[in-house]
Amino acid sequence: MRSNKFFNKFLILIVSFIFIFIAVIYLSFPLKYREDIKENCDKFRVDFYLVIAVVKTESNFVPDANSNKGAIGLMQIMPPTAEYIAESILNEELGDVYQPKINIRYGVAYLKYLQDKFSDDYTSLAAYNAGEGNVVRWLKDERYSKDGKLVEIPFKETKKYVESILFYKKIYKIIYPYIT
Repeated sequence: MRSNKFFNKFLILIVSFIFIFIAVIYLSFPLKYREDIKENCDKFRVDFYLVIAVVKTESNFVPDANSNKGAIGLMQIMPPTAEYIAESILNEELGDVYQPKINIRYGVAYLKYLQDKFSDDYTSLAAYNAGEGNVVRWLKDERYSKDGKLVEIPFKETKKYVESILFYKKIYKIIYPYIT
């Protein structure tokens, strides 16, 4: 009888731990703005999980986020980059980049532009963070590039950024496998 009570308490403890663990995971990896992200990923043919990981890394889903370098919104777009995206990629007038719908559209369009230019996520993400000019220089440098692909990122912040996004992408695929 006594071991039965112990077993019941142990079972309750284990089940409680599992529920708390799951809650912490879902709270740590939110899935906000899902419809807007999905719509733009479908439109521009960019991986949904990659974009979710970018938003998580850039702003943690805070729509009015500002970086100390001047990047704004969910996908942390620099104002000159937003102008370029609007005018040269989307052929439209510049919208309010703080608006989640616009920020997501610009960010996904820009990510697609970078993927088309650099052909792999690692290099594209490095360009999203460090700028196209830096990545073009790195690709010309044998210390960082092999066969036209980036193999090493010399900026610690950018390297950590890319690694974080690729890690978060894997986590989101595990937590939300039903999205795509």
